[in-house]
Amino acid sequence: MCNATVLVIDDDPLDRHVLKTAFEKAGINAITLGEPLSSVDFVKEHNPDFIVLDLNMPNKSGFEVCRDLKIDSATRDIPVVFISGTENLDEENVSKSIHLGVIDYLHKPVSLDYLVEQVVKYDLVKGITDVVSPMNQEMRS
Repeated sequence: MCNATVLVIDDDPLDRHVLKTAFEKAGINAITLGEPLSSVDFVKEHNPDFIVLDLNMPNKSGFEVCRDLKIDSATRDIPVVFISGTENLDEENVSKSIHLGVIDYLHKPVSLDYLVEQVVKYDLVKGITDVVSPMNQEMRS
């Protein structure tokens, strides 16, 4: 069972619906946001465990949203996956994504199974880390 909450930030309502439905079918809580301008405040309010972020959106690009998330200490450790509707894999965008700390860069239409697996994997790692970190701190004391 996956206890993660995923936030999907995408300006396309159909894409948001498809992704939310896929996560919910897998037993993963999913919330969506269609307007990227208030994304950092939204993330702070809803505290998701994982973010799926569209790269090309009006008003604010996925790069800008991700940068804002990564410079804020309250949101910087949340794993982010970029999804992009561009035809070809743009090496410059991939490189920029890596430098921002994005864990993956996927093309639309994305493999929903793969995306769900990524969330489950990160939830498992987070669960282990949450258990081991206090034990490590106690051992150091």
